[in-house]
Amino acid sequence: MTDPSRAFWEILKFIGTNYMAHAFTARVAPGYGDLYSALFGLASLFFPYIGLVTACRSLEQLAWLEPDPLKRAARAGALCMVIRTRYWKPRPHDKVWCWRKSS
Repeated sequence: MTDPSRAFWEILKFIGTNYMAHAFTARVAPGYGDLYSALFGLASLFFPYIGLVTACRSLEQLAWLEPDPLKRAARAGALCMVIRTRYWKPRPHDKVWCWRKSS
């Protein structure tokens, strides 16, 4: 049988590690920088339900109901812009995808 005090510290260590992992994997809205992400992780250490607002907002967008993939990504806030210089050229084995939406 194990020592009860040792078992207590093992359980406490498990809960603490799980709590910290939850805090620093809380979803941050797209477009925010590293500083905001770190502050959000720190805030969710002290206020565990702070990520609930972000989760509710992402559910509120109903992105999964959108049939068009581009509109679905826009609703989910998952679009990004790639900007190239006029001197850029693809390398020989690069695959270049171009999605254009005509009006």
